[in-house]
Amino acid sequence: MSTIENGICEVVGAAYPGATVENSEKVGFDPLHLLVTFGPVYQKATWEDPGLSKLVTVESAADLDAALGNKWGALQQVLGATVLHAADQAAPVQVTAVFADKGVLLSGYNGGNAGHDKHATQLAQHEDAYRQVFADFCASHGVASQFVTYGDLAVPLPSFVNPDIAIPGKYIDEDHSLGCQTADVIEALNTACQGLGIATELNESNKPTKKIIRQLVSAFGHEKAYWLALSYLAFDCKIPELVGEHGLPVYTERFAALRAIGKLTPSVAAMGRVGIPA
Repeated sequence: MSTIENGICEVVGAAYPGATVENSEKVGFDPLHLLVTFGPVYQKATWEDPGLSKLVTVESAADLDAALGNKWGALQQVLGATVLHAADQAAPVQVTAVFADKGVLLSGYNGGNAGHDKHATQLAQHEDAYRQVFADFCASHGVASQFVTYGDLAVPLPSFVNPDIAIPGKYIDEDHSLGCQTADVIEALNTACQGLGIATELNESNKPTKKIIRQLVSAFGHEKAYWLALSYLAFDCKIPELVGEHGLPVYTERFAALRAIGKLTPSVAAMGRVGIPA
């Protein structure tokens, strides 16, 4: 497996403002195997509804495009430029898309059948729309592709999670310092990973790990930070299996801590990674 840089940092950086590549020397071009993850689309936050409580109704690819705003456009720009760069290297390209249909965060979700059925229908609509736009992109760029879901990959999470509920088996005092809350969340995540069979253990003394979790706790509070991080950890450990150690996962997130969250999984931290601030 060759690991050649060949200007991929410059290509990605020029494709979208602020887009970056980490560990570019680890990226393989025989073939170049890209990984993108699609998540459910939520209604925009308001003062009355701070977000993560309602899924957007998506009945077509056009609805999805409108709901995503600049996110899909930014991803297309970076993917398109990367595919062209690979073509210049005479390198074949494979793109794997993963739809997160498990561990979906819904504030206020109580597990009732009526609510579950409504949300499951919306989630299926999101998946169908993502499949369509992804297939159209890959066809137009002439690249091989596959589309799978968290369910296909047996990601060990329930379909829906209320991120406002207490962290299982862990009481965290909101009056404690941010540092203490961060340490408590890391401990709780390690307990959850062990219980769910997730092959990741967070190093409580690792500065990047503490920084990422601290930023999540500061931005979202410890409950949402815990559930957000767990939803990523449960999938990220499967990334090397999907694209190989020289594959290139792409994180498209506005919030820097979420773009950096792959660093929490050692096998992914050692890979090349693209971050797109959109």
